[in-house]
Amino acid sequence: RMLGLVPVQRNIINMTDAGSVPVGRNRRARTPNSRRFMLTFFSPVERLDLASKIKSLDGVVIEESTFDPSTTHVIARLPNRNEKFLSACASGKWVLAPAYVVESCRHGRWLNEEIYEWTVQLAKRECGGAFSKPGMEQLATAPRRWRLECVSRRGAFQDWRVMLMVQDKVKLEAFKRLVRAGGGVVIVLQRGFLKSASVKASRLSHAFCSDPSWKDVTRAVSSAGMACLHPDFIPDFLLRPPLETCDQSKYLTSTYQLHSLHHVSPTTGRSARPGATSRATTPAAATPKSQARSSAEPQQQQQQ
Repeated sequence: RMLGLVPVQRNIINMTDAGSVPVGRNRRARTPNSRRFMLTFFSPVERLDLASKIKSLDGVVIEESTFDPSTTHVIARLPNRNEKFLSACASGKWVLAPAYVVESCRHGRWLNEEIYEWTVQLAKRECGGAFSKPGMEQLATAPRRWRLECVSRRGAFQDWRVMLMVQDKVKLEAFKRLVRAGGGVVIVLQRGFLKSASVKASRLSHAFCSDPSWKDVTRAVSSAGMACLHPDFIPDFLLRPPLETCDQSKYLTSTYQLHSLHHVSPTTGRSARPGATSRATTPAAATPKSQARSSAEPQQQQQQ
């Protein structure tokens, strides 16, 4: 689903200090040349066709609704803000257009991935009018950029130790998975026991809270000498233009508004509209506005 994040069946992230799976190391053993695929943003018919082609070349199709760290390739119908797409970028995986599978099947062997990797040039050619939508250029830039950067680092969130306080548990789990996919560690601090001392003791690098009404959270974080940011900072960090930094002052929980062009719920991929209920908007994450996305997004079942 879109992140912001988009779990296929509303998935997000779970807070424990379990760390993350290092890029390139998978939880399941596999042969050196095996390819493990996840598909995202396709209709059921398209998914079945692509899965059949992948299996005909001895590839493995992972059918889980949330990102699996053992994935080697994510095939996306379009660059999008869902969990699988963003997690693949954060972990330096291949993020490819469906033509990679189609052409490989036609040739009877796996082809060079770089030709089919989502880039601005490929998106301009393949996405038509959808490329003009807000945020699409940043989305198309992210896969290659992070794949190359992750050659020399554990992931986009290497060295991040984050506290996540998100009211919606589904969105919380999705954000957790995204951070861990990028090599970060999520620390669990229960709100009821949150104190400045516990924040300092955890040696956090980032603290995220989705609700400005949680004064005890923001107060404890501030007392520990840190800024408390809205979780939308996480996907925006991934999609920022190269050589630019995210201005943290724009994401302070106490004053944050859904002003970005690309805020979307991590679980549904739908834009979070200003004025909507806190449950719908609080854990929103970056993605193009719903109006801009409506023509480019498939039906809900396609957003997996």
